[in-house]
Amino acid sequence: MPSFESVNYTIRPNKNIERKLVFEALRVLRSSIPLNGYRYVGLGSLWFVDFILAHRYLSIDNMVCIEFETEAERVEFNRPYNCIEVLRGITTDVLPTIDLATKPSLIWLDYDSGPEGPILQDIEHIAGTAKVGTIILFTINAHKGNLPKTDADGRDLKRESALQLIFGNLVPPILPHGSFTADGYPKLLAQMLLAHMDSCVHRSGRGNKFLPMFNFYYRDGAPMITVGGLIADGLHEHNYRNSGVGKLEWVTGEKQISILVPPLTVKEKFTFDRLLPRSMPPNITELGFPLTEEQIVAYHNYYRHYPVFGEFQV
Repeated sequence: MPSFESVNYTIRPNKNIERKLVFEALRVLRSSIPLNGYRYVGLGSLWFVDFILAHRYLSIDNMVCIEFETEAERVEFNRPYNCIEVLRGITTDVLPTIDLATKPSLIWLDYDSGPEGPILQDIEHIAGTAKVGTIILFTINAHKGNLPKTDADGRDLKRESALQLIFGNLVPPILPHGSFTADGYPKLLAQMLLAHMDSCVHRSGRGNKFLPMFNFYYRDGAPMITVGGLIADGLHEHNYRNSGVGKLEWVTGEKQISILVPPLTVKEKFTFDRLLPRSMPPNITELGFPLTEEQIVAYHNYYRHYPVFGEFQV
């Protein structure tokens, strides 16, 4: 069953916040790099939320949505703009048909799968062919249970061996302590994926470098990570530094940012908001309702981006 059959992508609070943080950073970057002239490539599903934001906030009007053949008809029906072209197939087959070399792109591939899916192959193709200035982001499932349990001969695999099977020499020689804990595994995944992006850009032989920008962990059910950055030459690196985007606290490069806001009622949200902004989070006594310290810190960090959902008649 496709994920859109069970998940409405528009109402996941932590994903909603992550998406806003990404596009807020890109709006800052736009002051130095003309993103309105870019092509947007993504996996829009039925809701096309990221496409709408890219068009609305970055004025991108050249867009490509990749979708499985079996789901493409319904996706095509839900296209919000005429400037979106739906290409049918899997990413590894469709990406080589897109001319990434002559026009810079903003590419955000938000997979349902984990590292066992097409991400490593897709990164290698994009990083090796995309025009300088291209911005790449990848989202994958970060549940360690998705690692393969057996090898090609059916023999049981330990987790370290499963990582080696997928990532090869990207796996650190000595794994950090706690690499397979709920907190440690998403960090390890992000580290290896960013290293893969950097390596693929370098091995392309074009003299470009990879500037890591995003490293998010969030959970609206399944644990997910998003990593990405800019393929840059000297001019693009200068423009990137000059834009000030690196001063945003969530544009951290290799340091992972967790987005784990609590579900709040409307009354709780308004009560919390009346105590903000402030440099330090309030305490439980000030709030007047119980939350954990981690929940208080998370909401304090991202209250400006916290979504409020409601029902309306159409």
